[in-house]
Amino acid sequence: MKKLTFLAFMLTFTTTMVMGQGILNKIKEKKNAVISTPTSSKENETKTTTSQTEVKAPVSNNETKIANQNGEYKTLGASSELHKKSMGKILFAPKMEILSFGKEVEAGLSNNYTFGDEIYTRVYMDNSLSNYVLKAMPTLDKALIDEKSYYTLHFFLDGVEYYKKEVSKSEFSKAEKHEWTSFKGALKSKSFSNAIMRGPFAIFLYTLNEKLSTGKHVVKITVNPTIDNPTPTELPAVATGEINYTVLPTSINPKDEDFCLKNQQMSNPALEAKVLAMYKTEEGNSQNPKIARIVSKDWEIFRNKYTGIILRRTLNLIVVSINAGNKYVYKNCVIKQEYVGTKFEDNFTMQTDAYENVVNSICFTK
Repeated sequence: MKKLTFLAFMLTFTTTMVMGQGILNKIKEKKNAVISTPTSSKENETKTTTSQTEVKAPVSNNETKIANQNGEYKTLGASSELHKKSMGKILFAPKMEILSFGKEVEAGLSNNYTFGDEIYTRVYMDNSLSNYVLKAMPTLDKALIDEKSYYTLHFFLDGVEYYKKEVSKSEFSKAEKHEWTSFKGALKSKSFSNAIMRGPFAIFLYTLNEKLSTGKHVVKITVNPTIDNPTPTELPAVATGEINYTVLPTSINPKDEDFCLKNQQMSNPALEAKVLAMYKTEEGNSQNPKIARIVSKDWEIFRNKYTGIILRRTLNLIVVSINAGNKYVYKNCVIKQEYVGTKFEDNFTMQTDAYENVVNSICFTK
C-alpha cells in the first residue's frame, strides 16, 4: 500500500514538473518573440525622422540651407511691400531712415537732387548674388561662387557710360551672398562714409570733368552680378535706377575734395612762388602754372636711423595749370630740402608725377 502511494506521488510530481516546464518554455518563447520581432512601422518612422533631423540640422552662421532641387539657396525674399513692387530697381532718398530695411517710407523717396545733396540708396532684387550666378552657370563649384562673386556698378551721365567699379568680393559675407535680395548704400553722405556706391560715385563725378556742366542731367546706375572664372564674367543688370541731377553755378564747393582738389594745409607764399617758377622751367611752355597748393600739414623730417642726425625734409604740393588744350590740370609734387651744417638749404629739388589729372573748371570759377 505504501509503495502504491509513493508511486502515485512520483507520477503526480513528474506530471506537474513537465507541465510547469512547458509553461516556462512558452513564457520564454513569448519573451524571445518580443525581443526578436522586427521593429514596428512606427519605430521605423521614428528612426527615419531621426535620420532626416540629422540631415536638416541647423546650419552655422556661415552656411545657408539649399532651398530646392536645383541647388539654389533660400533667400530672404521680399522685405516689404515696396520691395515687391520695386523688383529690379534702385530707389533713392535724401535720408537713410527713409530706406530702413523692411520699414521704408515710400512718401519720402525722391529722384530729384542737386549736386552736393546727400543721396541714399536701396537696391531691390528678386534673387541673391549666389543664385544669380548659379542660374547662369549651374555647373560652377559653389565654393568658387562664394569666394569669387561680387557686384559691378555702372555709372551713366545723360545716357553715356563713363565709369564702372567692382564692389569688393569681401563686401558681402558668404551668407549674405546666399540670402540677401536687398542692400543699402549712398551716393553722397556725411555720416555713411563707407557706404556702397559712395566712393565709386565720387570718382564717377570727378572723371566727368567738363562733361558735368551747370544745368540738368540724368544719372543712371546699374548693378550687375559678376564672377571671376577666372576672368571677370559679368551678368546682365539685376537692378537699375535713375535720378535727375542738377548742377547749379553755386553747387560746387571748391573745398569738396571728392570733386575738386585736396585742401590747402599750409600757406607759404614765398615758397609757393618758387615752386611755380621751377615748375614752369621744368615742364616747359606746354604748361601755364597758376596755383601751387601745399597739401601737407607740415614738413616731414628724415633722420639717420643710427645717429638721429637730420638729413633732409620733404613737403607735398599740387600744382594747377592750364594746359595747351585750355583744360585745368594738376600734378602732385614733392619738394625736398637737404640739411647742411645747422640749417636746411635755401634751394630745393622737386619731383612731379608723370601724368596730369584733369579737374573741372567749376572748381576755379567761384
